[in-house]
Amino acid sequence: MVDGAGRIMRTNARLAEMFGYAQEELDGQSLETLLPERLRAAHTRHRRGFFADPRVRPMGFGLELAARRKDGREFPVEISLSYIKSAEGLLALGFVTDITPRRSAEQRLRAEFLVTRVFADQDHSEELGPRLLQALCENLDWDRGEFWRVDGEVIRYDSGWHRPELDTRELDAVSRETVLTRGMGLVGGVWETGQACWITPGDGLVGGRAAATVRLGLTSGCGFPIRGEHTLIGVMVLLNRGSREPDDTLLPMLSDIGSRIGQHLDHRRVQMELQQQREVLFQSEKLSALGRLVAGVAHEMNNPLGIISSRIELMLGEAEGQSLPAQLLEDLKVIHRNVLRVAGVAQALRSFARQSTGERRPVDLNTVVAETLLLVGKPMSTDNVRITTALDPALPSLLGDANALQQVLLNLLTNAREALAGGGEIAIQTRCDPARPGRLQLIVTDTGPGIPPGHLPHLFEPFYTTKPSGTGLGLAVSYGIVQDHLGTIDVHSVAGQGATFTLSFPVLESLPGPA
Repeated sequence: MVDGAGRIMRTNARLAEMFGYAQEELDGQSLETLLPERLRAAHTRHRRGFFADPRVRPMGFGLELAARRKDGREFPVEISLSYIKSAEGLLALGFVTDITPRRSAEQRLRAEFLVTRVFADQDHSEELGPRLLQALCENLDWDRGEFWRVDGEVIRYDSGWHRPELDTRELDAVSRETVLTRGMGLVGGVWETGQACWITPGDGLVGGRAAATVRLGLTSGCGFPIRGEHTLIGVMVLLNRGSREPDDTLLPMLSDIGSRIGQHLDHRRVQMELQQQREVLFQSEKLSALGRLVAGVAHEMNNPLGIISSRIELMLGEAEGQSLPAQLLEDLKVIHRNVLRVAGVAQALRSFARQSTGERRPVDLNTVVAETLLLVGKPMSTDNVRITTALDPALPSLLGDANALQQVLLNLLTNAREALAGGGEIAIQTRCDPARPGRLQLIVTDTGPGIPPGHLPHLFEPFYTTKPSGTGLGLAVSYGIVQDHLGTIDVHSVAGQGATFTLSFPVLESLPGPA
């Protein structure tokens, strides 16, 4: 009960408990004490208007208000109003309902709905992480969200989202450089236990991330696992400015959302693998059909070209010592050079079409790299191209043709050298495939201008080239050799950031034996 001057006349024990006061503390206090400071002046005007024209406002009228507890925390309320006339004058009577649980339930339902909506929107699949974090943060009142993805025996920062008023550049940079292990900080702890948990101010963040989050005021938060069908894929972290009370009803809901996100990511991964397999199969069938065609063409070209070349060489030999016009000799040499060029194309066609019949034996991929570098090392250094290597000394062998694999690496290095017109660096790495046990990788990365996105789908197609003098068969031949070794070849490139070719082969021990 409140009088016309805005003094609290009476309260019940439940209201005092809701606001964090002892019941006697509220007697005689101004009603505006229970409101956030920013709302007090406006409320004073509304209160005076009510006493000038009292009216009944039932609960559920739809007007949500903000109240303030003794400790300064705000919470949402609904208030029904009535009035009575007494010996003390007109008194306003208010019934206050804390609608925090209802609002939380509505927010959580909306968050779950928007997460499902993100899954259904296939047009932005590449932005899945930030969009999921945005849906969670905006609807559950968090200021910052992060997704950390498991990468073998460590977990790395994948993506994030933050409210526009936060400048998270420092935190983003530190997070991208942070590598966590099981049990390390909040993220590593969730990874190790597989359970969602809260962090209190100052706990759960490690290294430079702790300082960066403190500078942003992000001092409380929680983390929950992103679990696929069989494994834990990653961890999501939600951070908040200031103190936030742990809510144990929220963690099961986040864990459930994490499972749904993990299942969706699993589904997307399987879809991408199937799409990649279809593309590989289509490319293999296309190359096989083309190989049969060009084999016949190359054979038919080879004999006439040999005759033309030998006749021109004979004519040039007979011309020595004779007083033939200089222009005639120059024309014969031009014809000879171009015949040799066409013969080179025919040879490349034969290489592309030829099925490997060489004897297969155990091959040390590190040796292939070393022997190839003996061939290209000097020309590369002359062109101001530096080659670095990171070769796994414990790399297992593969079954294959060392000469053919050397041809593949030579093609890749030649292409990289041509891309580095002003000099640069080529890095060669061998390792066991971290994502696919039983396979090994050869990775070639250059610091060139990169490959335009429009060219990437066509790189391995025969006769497709961006070079003015290229035949467009080098990568097609390489693709066929890798396929012949039961391998795969993938390329990743960002404009202005170079290109990376990753070759994967089965190790010798993992190949199926004879039936």
